[in-house]
Amino acid sequence: MLEIFPEEPTFDALMKNLGEATRETGETLRSYYTSLHEMANELTKNKAAHSQVLKDIYLLRFYNALPPLFQNNITSDEMADGKKLLRKAIKLATTYPASKLRDEEVNKERATTQKIHVVVTPPHGATANQASLNKHWKESRTCFVCKKPGHNARNCYRKQNNSNWQSWQAQETQKRYDQDWGWPTQNTGR
Repeated sequence: MLEIFPEEPTFDALMKNLGEATRETGETLRSYYTSLHEMANELTKNKAAHSQVLKDIYLLRFYNALPPLFQNNITSDEMADGKKLLRKAIKLATTYPASKLRDEEVNKERATTQKIHVVVTPPHGATANQASLNKHWKESRTCFVCKKPGHNARNCYRKQNNSNWQSWQAQETQKRYDQDWGWPTQNTGR
């Protein structure tokens, strides 16, 4: 049978339409806001009790459709009132043209790829100079434990062979004391 009068959409169908509403590419913020506002008005006609919830839903849908740069500039006070939100979004859209937004996104992508590139490839000149400086410094230093050049006390083989540094130091002091007085030293295997 042919229907002459279209059927009224149900509340659930209208809620589903509002929940799935997305901003089309090339669609202006003003037209997107208007379409969301019309959907919310249809819903409030059917269910007046849920009008604040519906208002919040369509404001959030509109807010999520804004570019990230716009979202950072919108305050909670503007978010609470739909007219203030629309005014702020239109103001941002006039001060930040779409081409400028696209350029900023491209620049961010370039910056991240450049950072990755810099991290992956180390500078060649600095590492070569640093290695030669380290080599010269290692050759010129002398150990205060064994008095031999080429290493320091932390890397000294005599200190590392001894498990207890304080007992080794006490033994060395005793050896020197015994040698100064001319007494024979005990052979400790060193």
